[in-house]
Amino acid sequence: MHEFSRSNAELRDHGRRFSQLAFGLLALAALLFALAVHNGLLPVDLENEARQVIAWSFVGLSALDATLLLVWERVIGAIARV
Repeated sequence: MHEFSRSNAELRDHGRRFSQLAFGLLALAALLFALAVHNGLLPVDLENEARQVIAWSFVGLSALDATLLLVWERVIGAIARV
């Protein structure tokens, strides 16, 4: 028998942890990018209003990522039942 064989439950748990980590890191990256844009840390000439719009867009993206992280199990469960 193959020494690396895993049960379906183990694979499912590993996939869930990976997706949680990925969505969490994406949310964190979006917040960090929003902070960098808001504070003018990026070498891009933007007016203050444009920086605010971009920063709030990334904050919104981060919030959507966090929401998807929280409802991911329900989404996958609904897809699996179809």
